[in-house]
Parts: sequence; C-alpha cells; structure tokens
Amino acid sequence: AMDEERKKDTIVKLKALEEARNAKGIEAKMLAQKDTLKKEDEDRKKQAAEGMRKMERENSVVLERKAVMDEAAIAEDEARKKGAQAMLKALEEASNAKEIEAQLIAQEITLKEENEARKKEAAERIKAME
Repeated sequence: AMDEERKKDTIVKLKALEEARNAKGIEAKMLAQKDTLKKEDEDRKKQAAEGMRKMERENSVVLERKAVMDEAAIAEDEARKKGAQAMLKALEEASNAKEIEAQLIAQEITLKEENEARKKEAAERIKAME
C-alpha cells in the first residue's frame, strides 16, 4: 500500500513537472511570438514612414512642376495679351489709315469737281467773250 501511495505521488509529481515544462514551453512560444509581432510592427512603421517620405518627395516634385507650369502659363498669357494689344494697335492704325485714305479720296473728288467747275466756268467765259 505504501508503494502504491509512492507511485501515485511520483506520478502526480511527474505530471506537475510535465505541465510546468509545457507551461514554460508555451510561455517561451508566446514570448517568441510577441517578439515577432513587435518586429513586424516596427517594420510596418518603418515602411509607413518611408512611404510618407516618398509621398512628400513626390508631392514636392509635383508642386515644383506645377509652379513651373503656372509660370509658363502666366508667361503665355502675357505673350497672348501683348500679341492681342499689338494686333489691336495694328487694326487701329489700319482703320486710321483707311479713314485718312477715305478723306484723301473725298478731297481728290472735291478738287476734281472744283476743277471741272472752273474749267466749265472758263469755257463759258471764253464763249461769252467770242
């Protein structure tokens, strides 16, 4: 009976040791998992930071490009305005030239008519004298 008692005790002790060992193993596995998760989390954070830096670089490049394009657009607008102003001036000058030409033609016609009138007058005087 004493032997049976000792056997049972030993079995209980062995089971307790095995459970303790298993618990230690599980704890070790959990610690390893915790480390792995921590490393993965740090890697994710690094990648996110790198991604942010890359986006910031790309954004600054995009903003620089936009600034250059804006400058070009402004310069183009200025050139267009100057071109339009030059065209308006040329049209105005052409219009003035047309007016001057019309005035000259009118003067020429008036002079011709006056000349004709004088010739007639002279012819009539000559007739009257004959």
